[in-house]
Amino acid sequence: MSFDELVSKTPTENYDVKIQKREPSEIQFNGGNDYKLVSEDKSIKKRVLKKDIWAISDGHTLYINGLNYKCQQWYSKVDDEGKYLIFKAAVPNSEAATAGLLGGAIGGAMIAERRYVYLIDAKTGEFSLVKKKNIHEVLSDFPEKLSEYDKEEDPKSVDVIFKYVKTLNN
Repeated sequence: MSFDELVSKTPTENYDVKIQKREPSEIQFNGGNDYKLVSEDKSIKKRVLKKDIWAISDGHTLYINGLNYKCQQWYSKVDDEGKYLIFKAAVPNSEAATAGLLGGAIGGAMIAERRYVYLIDAKTGEFSLVKKKNIHEVLSDFPEKLSEYDKEEDPKSVDVIFKYVKTLNN
């Protein structure tokens, strides 16, 4: 599935797969996002499940493949859909690699369950990681929301950032 297929909601291929929540221990050990695809159909290669499918829906919820956006393998649930697809996913690949190099297995496990807020522009496909350092740019059209954000006790919190980024779809 490509980005165009994702936006138009017209996949060229349909797979008989199940979306499965990954265990915290699996995430700590292997990193990656919170959901994976499993199939009883052995003709569907693991490579397809891990890399080729850009997104998948169970009819209610859309799941984005983080690998296509360099925020690690497996899938993240889209929590808000509109002008932007907004979701929480694993740390960027570059950060994960740095943590692994500097901290070894312990460093990697420590950040494996950390999540960040990401958004994808549903028209252009532009992808952004949203953190405290760039939230002012992201919310520049919402000065009242920025003012509220600046008063938050924990502005680095993923939940706080997510709360304000969701206003982009209102």
